[in-house]
Amino acid sequence: MLPPAFLDGLAQNRIHQIQIDSRSTSLVQNMFRLSHAFSLVGPDHLANPDYHQTKQILELAESASLHSVWIRISMIHTLERTQFIPAPIERVWRYFSTPENLNALTPPEMHFEILGAPPAMYQGQIISYRIRVAPRVRVRWLTEIRHVREGAFFVDEQRAGPYRLWYHEHHFAPVEGGVQMTDRVTYALRFGPLGDLVHTLWVRRTLHRIFDYRREAVARLFSAT
Repeated sequence: MLPPAFLDGLAQNRIHQIQIDSRSTSLVQNMFRLSHAFSLVGPDHLANPDYHQTKQILELAESASLHSVWIRISMIHTLERTQFIPAPIERVWRYFSTPENLNALTPPEMHFEILGAPPAMYQGQIISYRIRVAPRVRVRWLTEIRHVREGAFFVDEQRAGPYRLWYHEHHFAPVEGGVQMTDRVTYALRFGPLGDLVHTLWVRRTLHRIFDYRREAVARLFSAT
């Protein structure tokens, strides 16, 4: 079991030093990719091999011999990026409000695939797609367009997928010579403190890499001519 002192610290939301072993990277990747199994509902979930494999991984995580890593027990995370786009607001909005353009903004190694042919964005729209979250592991992700203000912002929120919470705001503000675009993501992983460990070791770095790619892709698509 996890040490009682560590659990006491969680309740006080303090910074604690915990340990992970040299297998941690692959371990937390497995925990993240298999966390989707715990979101399964219905009478067949106990027959799902991922469900039992996830339990085994969590048991291994609790009994592993450990190296030193600092993490802050903070289950809600945010990521914010701002980018200037040298194009009219109408063109920028038209591009980002078209779901099929998501593929061009996602790193190829993630094998992003929209399921079906969603129309132009509207409030309440459900978009389903598959994405790779670890080598040889792809999960289905379902998002809802929760809010839309034409030409100004929209919000997509996960309805089913690998995260416990995913709330992505897209803001567009006309400025001199173009548009200031801001992405603000509020997100959380499953598994409480173990999910936070996954975030510290792997997920945060992966998300920054995804948004770095997105920035470069947007710069290429809207380069001034």
